[in-house]
Amino acid sequence: MRRHHRTLAILVAAGIAVGMAGGAAAQKAPWLAPQNSDKLLGELQALIAKGEKAGLAKKKYLSELKQLAGRYDWPWSKLLMREQFADRNYTANPAWTVRGGRFEMHSEFGLVTIQKDPKPQAQQQQQSNTTGQLLGAVLQQVLTPQTNQQQQQQQTPPPATRSDISTAFKITNGFDIRLVIRTRNEPGRFEVGPYLTGQNDEGYRLVYAPGGNPSLALVRYSAIGSGVVAASSKPVSLATGQDQYIQWFRHSGGDMAVYVNGKEAIVANDRTFSKGFDGIIVSNLGGTYTVGEVSVYGTK
Repeated sequence: MRRHHRTLAILVAAGIAVGMAGGAAAQKAPWLAPQNSDKLLGELQALIAKGEKAGLAKKKYLSELKQLAGRYDWPWSKLLMREQFADRNYTANPAWTVRGGRFEMHSEFGLVTIQKDPKPQAQQQQQSNTTGQLLGAVLQQVLTPQTNQQQQQQQTPPPATRSDISTAFKITNGFDIRLVIRTRNEPGRFEVGPYLTGQNDEGYRLVYAPGGNPSLALVRYSAIGSGVVAASSKPVSLATGQDQYIQWFRHSGGDMAVYVNGKEAIVANDRTFSKGFDGIIVSNLGGTYTVGEVSVYGTK
């Protein structure tokens, strides 16, 4: 299975082309995009057809060739949504809904979210110095959901410790999500991902926890079970106060890859969700973040 995971990453990287960032990020962005692979793809498909006709290869080998051609073909060609906050208004075109917390517009950089940790400063310092504590805590919450009895015992809701904002639109099962953000790398965590409409917002989340180990992870929320799909093997640290480019691919077959500033950070496979999604949600569970762009491409 790991070999198939790596295939997506290798083939995506093979088709790299540098594009231009828009909105507040008026500089070159390291988005991965297809170059002219039509000729290579055509020759590969012709070779498959020749092998089938002449019986030159075993069925298993031909199947692998077909999968290779399918992965090299760039399926994310349809722009589903692009938000660069150029109008400095998140309530329209497209409309974002604040589910909790606070979001504001910055005149130059875009959507700003600040979520302060309610713990005393001494506890914040201790939390910052504990490697992996932040992401470890959220992963523990994901893997240990509350029972109905525990939920009923919570008579008084705790103070708001997160800010959430979402926008609803149809997303295909295969997608290319592009995000431009700035961070101060304070203790906390930032989440973004596609969701399914419902009480628990099932779907995938890309989780960034500054200083955590791991510091970047793909998390799955689903009715049949939630957990970590994959995490970065090396520490990922976003530069403070600078535009950072995050790109997240998902193939319809379940292969996923995450790139940070053009470099591979996570490769995974998960087939929990076979249909599309209903929108994008952005969550701040501690820290200061500015979102300059959110773009989503889908398959035809």
